[in-house]
Amino acid sequence: MPVDNGRQNKHGWWGTLTVDRTPPSLEPGQKCVFIKINRDSHFVSQGTVVPKLSPFRDLAAAEKALLAAVIKVGATPGQLRSIKADLRLIAAMKPVPTIVEIKEIDYSMTPPLAVEINILTESLFRNKAWLRVFGKIVGADDILLGLQLPLLP
Repeated sequence: MPVDNGRQNKHGWWGTLTVDRTPPSLEPGQKCVFIKINRDSHFVSQGTVVPKLSPFRDLAAAEKALLAAVIKVGATPGQLRSIKADLRLIAAMKPVPTIVEIKEIDYSMTPPLAVEINILTESLFRNKAWLRVFGKIVGADDILLGLQLPLLP
């Protein structure tokens, strides 16, 4: 499944993708929202191939999993509020999309430009001096929190 442009929320806690082959319970062409529960999912750009997804039962289950993950790595009350605000945008979509967690990224099948954008994004996000300068624009606290989440196996 290639990732679509996921820059649709204020704090960066979810993105969108389109299913291009049929994993269990999903249809080809179906639009999904992925919740950024792991570190890797914070750096996926348009075109990144994500062959393994795990659907959530509903938005409440996705929110519970995301909040549990970020609380483990020290989320502040303000960050928890920003995550909940981002997730409310999903609830407002009609129809409400299928919500999934990315479980695997296949860089061997991902186009080179998408790989390069992923690497550039991660390198910028890891640069704390850059984040301090642009933090008010890009949500530095949320980015730093995302960097603390566990990596995909």
